[in-house]
Amino acid sequence: MSETSHKLTFTRLNEKNYGTWTGDKRAELQRLGVWLIVKGAIIAPISNDPEELCKWLVDSGKTAGSIYASINSSQQVHVKWMEEHPVAMWNMLERVHRQKKPGARFPAYNTLFFIRKEPEEMLTQLIGRVENTVSLIKDLRPPGHTLDNLDGELTSMAMIRALPKDFKAFRSSLFLLPQLDKATITEAFLLEESDRQEQAAKDAELSMALKAVALTTASVSAQEFCDWCKRIGHLTRDC
Repeated sequence: MSETSHKLTFTRLNEKNYGTWTGDKRAELQRLGVWLIVKGAIIAPISNDPEELCKWLVDSGKTAGSIYASINSSQQVHVKWMEEHPVAMWNMLERVHRQKKPGARFPAYNTLFFIRKEPEEMLTQLIGRVENTVSLIKDLRPPGHTLDNLDGELTSMAMIRALPKDFKAFRSSLFLLPQLDKATITEAFLLEESDRQEQAAKDAELSMALKAVALTTASVSAQEFCDWCKRIGHLTRDC
């Protein structure tokens, strides 16, 4: 691997471009002939041949160095102390940027549902954007994700998307849940409805109490008051 091989032809990994970076980096590692090390298909030799072991250590080190050199300083903190372990580095970056949680999949679904053809965009470009978003959604799915899981998630996401602006805080709290399946979201909706009804009843009770106080005060104020004896029911001239 020569020095010129390290010259990047794509943007370094940052907080927002993992989807494109991982594809570009994989292609580069394949071109350099070291992708199988990252994939885990080529592991450290178990033989006692020092030349074979030395070659593997050199290739592994170059692979790790190539990965480290292709990420921004803000991302290098995630793989600190892993600089000689390319598989661990690659997996860590995936865990950081591809958290396989429903809350991470929701924005991807949201993006998919709102894709529209741009005025000057070719249909082939539109197809590419749709396929890239679907690919992202697939990457964010945990192992064993079934069609039933997908149906439940889509139901939950439709329920969340239907919430108006005054449910903003409640909507944000839903993404903190470990699960976004239909049963969990339905239970959260019912609890929120109960809390809102209870709060509405308390607000109505307080409003009635304030109105009663206001009416009493107005009634007392309207009665005759004697400045001499400080009693109500008659005026000073009649005391």
